[in-house]
Amino acid sequence: MVLPRTSAPSVRTVPNEDSKINMYNEDGLLPIHKAALDGLDVSVKRILINVKGKNGIQQQLEAKTTDGNAMTPLLLATAAGKLDVLQCLLGYEADYNAKDVNGH
Repeated sequence: MVLPRTSAPSVRTVPNEDSKINMYNEDGLLPIHKAALDGLDVSVKRILINVKGKNGIQQQLEAKTTDGNAMTPLLLATAAGKLDVLQCLLGYEADYNAKDVNGH
């Protein structure tokens, strides 16, 4: 049986290292966004520990979703009411003044 050929989905990455933690999924989320939204503070910490240097951490903290809302991990955790994730992100000095596409 021959399966039809399909093109690979386009993937946008954050400048840094080419790894899974820098790949947006089909919903426009990086793994750190998904972990923040789901309240997985241990996963958020693991991601931030595994990026290289202060610049890598900052890129993860400031990364915005590509779903049209432009939300940072901190904004997602706030919207979802995930207090453990909020504490974790603020401990890494996430920008609490960040705004989404609507200025919220």
